[in-house]
Amino acid sequence: MISVDEFSNMIKNSLSVIQNVKVYGEIGKITKSSKQHLYFDIKSKTSIVSCVAWASSGLELESGQAEVVVRKMDFYSPYGKCQAVVSNVEQLKDETAHIATQRAKLIDKLHSEGIIDREKNQIPDVIQHLVIITSHGSAAHHDMKHGINARWPDLKTTIIHSSVQGPDALIEIPLAFQKAISLKPDVIICGRGGGSETDLQVFNDEKVILPFIHTHIPIISAIGHESDHSVSDLVADIRAKTPTAAIEMAIKYTKQELLEKIKMKFEELQKEIEHFIHESENKVKDSQKNLNTTVSFNLNYMNTCANNKEIFMKESMDKIWEKGALCIQEKYMILKYDMLQMFHKRNMCVKTSFENLKHVTQSCITNNEHTNLLAQKNLETFSPHLPLKRGFAYVTKNGNLVKNIDDLQDNDELCVNFMHGNIDVIVKRCRKK
Repeated sequence: MISVDEFSNMIKNSLSVIQNVKVYGEIGKITKSSKQHLYFDIKSKTSIVSCVAWASSGLELESGQAEVVVRKMDFYSPYGKCQAVVSNVEQLKDETAHIATQRAKLIDKLHSEGIIDREKNQIPDVIQHLVIITSHGSAAHHDMKHGINARWPDLKTTIIHSSVQGPDALIEIPLAFQKAISLKPDVIICGRGGGSETDLQVFNDEKVILPFIHTHIPIISAIGHESDHSVSDLVADIRAKTPTAAIEMAIKYTKQELLEKIKMKFEELQKEIEHFIHESENKVKDSQKNLNTTVSFNLNYMNTCANNKEIFMKESMDKIWEKGALCIQEKYMILKYDMLQMFHKRNMCVKTSFENLKHVTQSCITNNEHTNLLAQKNLETFSPHLPLKRGFAYVTKNGNLVKNIDDLQDNDELCVNFMHGNIDVIVKRCRKK
């Protein structure tokens, strides 16, 4: 359970991720405070957002269609009110307003068809082939090539040229996507630099944005700068703030980072294997010792039975000669019967000993096989990837694994590692149980 103040801080922190966002809508009634701050709403047919433009911004506003730049979202705790802090406002002319209206209608359509809210493709940790759709020789082209050379110089990369604005782009971009998909790469990036609303309008056209959707290949939309938002950003699997950021998303690790991770995992696996082999050797030695003891015992027992048989026969013959010739025949028949009975018992004893030996030997072998199988499963269980596949994650600080909360302090920078990526976080407050 937390206090209201703590909950208020949670709201503020969650709103802090909203920064420098362009929003289109209709500015309603404008109110100016005694300190010259401007308070107003920006609204659509179904939604409304409270806004403020501080006096220091020097903005002049008029009611009507406009595009505002929301610098950040603010939460005013005393009144429990959220408001958008506006840093710039562009009053839209009829043509620009028409573009914004068409864009809003297309977004509503895509939402209703489930395209925007579909399950998105994830970028693999390591890719082997990257395809980039952009204008050849542009700044975006140069930035992305530079990013590839910095992160993975010998990565297989295919650049497909296409116009990225104007009427030609409406035809060339879909064709470029057809060619890109036919190459079956691991990731496709479509990117260009920033521009005006008109320059970027092609990426709000339905014919252009539909190719950004593929069932298997992850597609990154890297259109414009951080404050630019196109419909392609909504339908693509991932939206990158800039073309350079798109390269960092596609190539999650530099080649050197990956080699170091592989080396570390290999060393950990080697230690586990050596430990497993050592334990298995000890168990095999114990099993061999038990087997030798069992075999030795049964052989001694068999020798004892054989010796008793010889003694019995000698004693029986001596008795026969002592009784004399008159009862030799009778004694012989009795002795023969007794001997046959004794031989039968001794034979059964020997067979039983052999069966016991066979059973003990087979049991030792089965136990050894079962022990080795359990050891192999334990080795698989201790695999570093298994907990991550089940949804767990591990936390590192400065590259070192965090095992105890006593190793953490407020404002420490941490990295939370998942199966398909990681996130960087900052410790707000440490709480011990």
